[in-house]
Amino acid sequence: MFEPSKYQSAIFDFVASGAGDAVVDAVPGSGKTTTCVEASKRLESRNALFCAFNRHIAEELKTKLQGMRAQTIHSLGLSALSSLGRPQVEGRKYSQLIRQYLTDHGVTDFETAQKASARIKALLNVVQLTLTEPDDQDGLDALAARFDLDRKDWEFTCKAIAPILYQGIDQARQVIDYNDMVWLPHVMQLSPKAADWVFVDEAQDLNKAQLELVLKARAGGGRMLFVGDKRQCQPAGTMVMTRKRSSRWHSEECDEVPIEQLKPGDTVVSYSRDSACFIMQAKVQEVASRNYAGYLYTVKAGDRETRCTDSHKWLVRWSNFDPEVYCTYLMRQGSRFRVGKCRLFLKPSTSSFDFGLAARCRQERADEAWILKVHQTHEDALVYEAVVAAKFGLPQVVFYSPIRSGDYSSLVVERIYEQLTPQEDNAKRCLEAHGRKLDFPIYCRNGNNRTRQGRNTLFEIQACNLIPGYMSVPIAPDGLDSSLRSLNQWETLDVHREWFEGEVYSLDIETHHKYVADGIVTCNSIYGFTGADTQSIANITQRTQAQVLPLSICYRCPTSHIELANEVYPGIEARPGAPKGTIEDIDEEDIVQHINDGDLIVCRTNAPLVAVCFSLIRAGIPARIRGTDIGKNLISILHQLEEMQGFQMSRLEVYLQKYLVEQRELRAGLDSDELEMAMANFKDRTNTILAIYQATRPHTVADLGREIAMLFSDQRAKVWLSSVHKAKGLEANHVVVLHPHLMPHPKATKSWEKEQEMNLKYVALTRAKCALTFAHGDESE
Repeated sequence: MFEPSKYQSAIFDFVASGAGDAVVDAVPGSGKTTTCVEASKRLESRNALFCAFNRHIAEELKTKLQGMRAQTIHSLGLSALSSLGRPQVEGRKYSQLIRQYLTDHGVTDFETAQKASARIKALLNVVQLTLTEPDDQDGLDALAARFDLDRKDWEFTCKAIAPILYQGIDQARQVIDYNDMVWLPHVMQLSPKAADWVFVDEAQDLNKAQLELVLKARAGGGRMLFVGDKRQCQPAGTMVMTRKRSSRWHSEECDEVPIEQLKPGDTVVSYSRDSACFIMQAKVQEVASRNYAGYLYTVKAGDRETRCTDSHKWLVRWSNFDPEVYCTYLMRQGSRFRVGKCRLFLKPSTSSFDFGLAARCRQERADEAWILKVHQTHEDALVYEAVVAAKFGLPQVVFYSPIRSGDYSSLVVERIYEQLTPQEDNAKRCLEAHGRKLDFPIYCRNGNNRTRQGRNTLFEIQACNLIPGYMSVPIAPDGLDSSLRSLNQWETLDVHREWFEGEVYSLDIETHHKYVADGIVTCNSIYGFTGADTQSIANITQRTQAQVLPLSICYRCPTSHIELANEVYPGIEARPGAPKGTIEDIDEEDIVQHINDGDLIVCRTNAPLVAVCFSLIRAGIPARIRGTDIGKNLISILHQLEEMQGFQMSRLEVYLQKYLVEQRELRAGLDSDELEMAMANFKDRTNTILAIYQATRPHTVADLGREIAMLFSDQRAKVWLSSVHKAKGLEANHVVVLHPHLMPHPKATKSWEKEQEMNLKYVALTRAKCALTFAHGDESE
């Protein structure tokens, strides 16, 4: 029988007998889905709605919720438009309207129209999602600053928005796109079917249009329960500098407090970018935490170091202006991408710009650029540019040059790029291999980061774009107090990244939005998705006068499993009255005899899961491996193999080995321990491909790709298999941990690698609700 924790009981009491609205601040492992399902059983009204953020969650909850319908927010918006008839959903609706607008205004040149279309579409998108009035120039200017929009021909772009959107409204009975589903109900004053109770999941990611839509779904006198968490960027243990007073003269001195202990209203030390001095009194406005699985970047400056997620911003300036240093880069113009090289810095006598990549981008009229690597010589840059172009299938041809270069006239360049296949997937692979993100260019034409050109300019940049040895950050002096607040000390930074799974925290600091983390000045760590309201939770609380209810106790696991988890990380608490549960050890060969419908099998790596999955299928048990993205990654590797000279399907194992050699060469700059861990991950992928090939013996790459896609599916299955990375959020009555000796992974040698491996072990141990089985295999493999 389900017994709620004290936190869940408070939520259930609120639902059953409380008044008004609430926001559930859910931490990882607290079981927010179960809490919502159980809360639905306590509703007096059967006219209730659960708004899910994606279709997968909505479909899953339809079988669990009692007397409550589940819909995605887009589906909710579509139902609000039902009075318009049955309009066709066409994703290119506004692209076609923009194209017609440009033609009507004499913009017929293909390249010019393509760029203008991209600028209009980007602005139009955020206008809809933020419910900004299309003829409010101040509002449009604010969107440009907030979302770093391209402001070339800004007046023309802004004038296009209102007539295109009004035409979009006129066409609403015939055709709509996905943004229309959440935007049109607001502008046309249409409402979905009203409910007495509305639950909203992932509330922290709501943009303004989505929030207004779900608020319309509340019936008169109805109530709402928002469930979510907030943005995050730094792990537990990050020491944040705080202010304390001492002596009767109230002199200001500093202390340090772990980030996880801070709360709104606490006073921390901030930093003013304009006056370049420390602010001894700044209030913490918001604190958030959530589970995170991804890379953490360790930023070192002098004898200080701290860690953060890839999107976390830093206040930096350029240093080490060596004019003989080169960089290789990826550049984008519209939908085109190319790789190239240039000087990292220009000699002062040759240009008013110090940042060489910015000058190159301006010359080629590029929209965005990312630095891939810094090189000490021109020859090194030349070689690396050619290697990257070949490895990732990216062109090197310049977008534009004011001086004719050989045979590459503007007409020839245009013909080359017209005949190339879309390059975005290749560009993403290239950036990921270099630790960069497509969403975060280091240069953006007409964006806020144009200021990164100046020698002395301060600018903010994401952690994934930090350049070791060539950027510096401000650090707090030892013994900082009010007498030293103007001391301006900068240190050149170093950076490396490592995989992390665990709790991370975010802060919002008033006024200057800076704080000192482990002695280094850093920026606010609360951010949102494009279009999302970064203050969504705060705005919901203010708008609805909702009370905040915590959800902090893990109730999934029995006590024996909690005991194992406490051996990894002490502190996890089982719910009162939790059963003891069972723990069993078996041989891998006996898994089939121990598996029943609904069971979950997890493993540190994917390759061992393949053999087990096929064993289950042969035994008549429908099984799948979770992760369509994993399948797509494996298929992408297949395509790379297919492009190798002389590739033959019958010699797949040989070409998989060649692929591993190439990946090792691409990562030659990593230190040995980090390289071995990275190669272990690649070896798991190639072993997975080989295992599927050996089990199915397909004749062609296409056949093997279909087998992979079928195996790695998110469709329904009676038994799920999953890597531990993919198991976050999953649970089952019976969980089998396959090859437990792989946690920690034998290739994890550094302390931080071992720490992350223990995080994975923690995840594996906390998936089962009743029975936990360890299936042991050959530990010598």
